[in-house]
Amino acid sequence: WDALYTRESSNHAADPTDEGTIWFDDSSAEDKLVTLLRSSTLGIDPATTSFLDLGTGNGHLLFRLRDEGVREEEEEDSDDDEEEDGEGEGEGGKLFKGRMLGTDYSPTSISFARAVAAERGLVDGAVEFVEWDILNSPPGAVLSGTNSDGWDVVLDKGTFDAGGGEGRWVGGGHEL
Repeated sequence: WDALYTRESSNHAADPTDEGTIWFDDSSAEDKLVTLLRSSTLGIDPATTSFLDLGTGNGHLLFRLRDEGVREEEEEDSDDDEEEDGEGEGEGGKLFKGRMLGTDYSPTSISFARAVAAERGLVDGAVEFVEWDILNSPPGAVLSGTNSDGWDVVLDKGTFDAGGGEGRWVGGGHEL
């Protein structure tokens, strides 16, 4: 994984619009997940819901969740027929504003995700990234300080099935 994120970092340095691989893009998995999270089905509050992303890689899913409402609000602002108070009934008001933490065991992926976050202007803890090997390390920063209350939504795009194949999950998980 470090080699992949070293290559993605190099590609990004050459072309800042290249923020790396969007995992499972061929199945629109990210689109489907964002649609579900934004729907009323789950009853989550976009203003306060916290997200922990396991195996975050380049952090794209968290960036998407943080940015999703911004893009739609910008589209709404360009339409003169929309409500002028910015509090419209549409999906544009569903920008996720709660705590967001991406974790990965690859220090190169965490470094890359932090660089992309900084370039996107996501500073002062808007989206945070920490190195954490979920199989071999205690939760540390994932469950301490402002994160000690746990997480409303834990995202995983392949970490558990990859680790589970080794038979290492029985009795070895952490309550998040």
